[in-house]
Amino acid sequence: MDEKTLVDVFLTATEKFKDKVALQIASTDKKEAIFYFQVRENVERILWAMNSWEIKKGELIAILSENRPEWIYAYFAILGRGGVVVGIDINLKPPEILFILNHAEIKTIFVSGGALPGLLEIKNQSSLRRIICFDILEGEGVSFLPHILSKEYFPFSYPQISPQDLAMLVYTSGTTGNPKAVMLTHKNISSNIQMIHQIFNWDHRDNFLSLLPLSHMFELTCGLLAPFSSGAKVTYIHSLRPEVILETMEKTKVTYVMVVPAILRLLRLEIWRELKELSLKRKFIFYFFFALCAVLRTFNLILGKLFFRRMHRRFGNSLKFFVSGGAPLSPFLIWWFEVLGINILQGYGLTEASPVVSVNTPRENRLGSVGKPLPGVEVKIENN
Repeated sequence: MDEKTLVDVFLTATEKFKDKVALQIASTDKKEAIFYFQVRENVERILWAMNSWEIKKGELIAILSENRPEWIYAYFAILGRGGVVVGIDINLKPPEILFILNHAEIKTIFVSGGALPGLLEIKNQSSLRRIICFDILEGEGVSFLPHILSKEYFPFSYPQISPQDLAMLVYTSGTTGNPKAVMLTHKNISSNIQMIHQIFNWDHRDNFLSLLPLSHMFELTCGLLAPFSSGAKVTYIHSLRPEVILETMEKTKVTYVMVVPAILRLLRLEIWRELKELSLKRKFIFYFFFALCAVLRTFNLILGKLFFRRMHRRFGNSLKFFVSGGAPLSPFLIWWFEVLGINILQGYGLTEASPVVSVNTPRENRLGSVGKPLPGVEVKIENN
């Protein structure tokens, strides 16, 4: 397996797929497409600005934001400078954010407009020196990313970075006490990406819908880095309401979504809500064909796409798989969606593994299993 840095992954993808759409913002009335070459230009504009920031190689730099293209720009810029990314979950409370800022001795942070007011309240209790906001707002001592992205930049050389260099410090919420920091190198993450590529043949025709926080390794590796390095596009939305998710899937023709079981339960409830609004006759037809498909499934005949065409249109008619991780998934939930002809692949991982350990595949998908270990991964089960 080739030893690569995440900067290598970034540069290769943005050159190989430069004329393809990399990122997409979907709203109720429009879609905004960002091409791979534009991602690279924006990252390099940030890197050019960083030349005056006196950032040392190995310095820890934080990102506090919801999922959006600017998160990705900041991520690759930090790595391209030789820095270490500390992704902070935007849903954390101010004391939890402050703990991470102080524990990691963060001096520079990228932040979204929505998180800026809360950050400014705790700034004086931290070692923060530089705040770069993704949105133009009022704030003393704050720089604004749109200003940086509007400036001219010139060609430059990326610093020497080794696959063994630290790439991320990921804080995981423990069951007791303060969050624990996990150290991940460029090689840790890039090798997991290469393992994923051996199982999934993703390419520029695929469209990933991003729902889980990029500060978590499941979404970062499987929902961004692996698709990005395959030439696929990733779509971001403004809301996680079930009706917005389904509307986006229908409009943008999503092929893959990384989910946790809670999201699948919400989508199931949304389907039931829509069913309740149907006439008695149409409800009877639905239940009849659901029972028929459930029986046929016992003979490995999955015909949900044939009988539930209208429902599949709600999912965009292009969905290949939901990929579930983060928590155990009820076998009943997998069965229920499969009866409708909607496929779910369950996997297992942990942050320390960058994060995927095992996953079911399109060819080998066993109900109730988390699949086989990725190529190159060894698993040992201890009796303790």
